[in-house]
Amino acid sequence: MKLRTKEQGVVLVITLIMLSVVTLMAIVFLGVSRRERGTVTVTTDHLTAKMSAEAGMARAQSEVVGRILGSSNQFNFDYAVSTNFFNPNGFDATDATLNALNANYQLPNGEDVTDPDLIAVNVGNQYYDPRPPVYVENIAYNPRSRQFEQQIQSRHFFGF
Repeated sequence: MKLRTKEQGVVLVITLIMLSVVTLMAIVFLGVSRRERGTVTVTTDHLTAKMSAEAGMARAQSEVVGRILGSSNQFNFDYAVSTNFFNPNGFDATDATLNALNANYQLPNGEDVTDPDLIAVNVGNQYYDPRPPVYVENIAYNPRSRQFEQQIQSRHFFGF
């Protein structure tokens, strides 16, 4: 049984419409999956920050309650400052082991630790009451170039 040319034309048009619908659905699916991936990333970062904040709060509460319970005075609490072990000679980049006495955000030559692997080792070394790094943008005048230059300073405090 042969199809007439009009029927063949209708079948071709229907096939093209179905192909365009399938292509449109594939494009929509790709867009939705990209959006979902972004949503998962944001949710993961949000939960990580929330759990870190809760852990910090629990740590601070245990510090205060420990001081109160450690003495007979219920008003025995004061300011608490994170003070991890600190290597005054600078971070020893040759020591890749977890060593609590090798913690510093500067190398022995005074430069900041910028290598991601060394930063990971340095953070791992600060597992006894670590203090967070504070990076401050500072604009200073350079007399050699006679221009203002942006500098990023690494501190362990931020004074207001």
